[in-house]
Amino acid sequence: MSGFAFEQASSGFVFDNCRCVLPGKVRKTGTTIVAVKYKDAVLVGADSRCTEGNIIFDDNILKIHRLSDNIYALGAGTSADYDFQTCLLGSQLELLKLNQDRQVRVATVVRKQSYQGYIGTYIMIVGVDVTGSHITTVHSHRNIAHLPFIESD
Repeated sequence: MSGFAFEQASSGFVFDNCRCVLPGKVRKTGTTIVAVKYKDAVLVGADSRCTEGNIIFDDNILKIHRLSDNIYALGAGTSADYDFQTCLLGSQLELLKLNQDRQVRVATVVRKQSYQGYIGTYIMIVGVDVTGSHITTVHSHRNIAHLPFIESD
């Protein structure tokens, strides 16, 4: 089936005869995450429920993961991907800290995470480093946003 309805064509091209592809529906993850940036701190909070639609799989899930002493990750999406990704990021940051002999910056974590577009998670990287406090979202399609606060539902 083509995208053009030939049986309705008159002389020339008519936009009304085109069948357009409708955008997909936005998928809600069901995760509630809040983060607020202050001068030298970031306040974060998240729910602890693992759901898929109306089904509750678990009531006690950690959605705030410690990546290093000064950086945390908050996540929504596929929990197995999120757990694996934060574990991998945490170990990479520890190696980087040992090699550089200094505290890792939040921008470094965001750069490392932004290359992981094939994973179905939405990760918020929050932390405080020598440049100040940071809240950054990294979506599964690699879009990065630096925000003063986050509220997701």
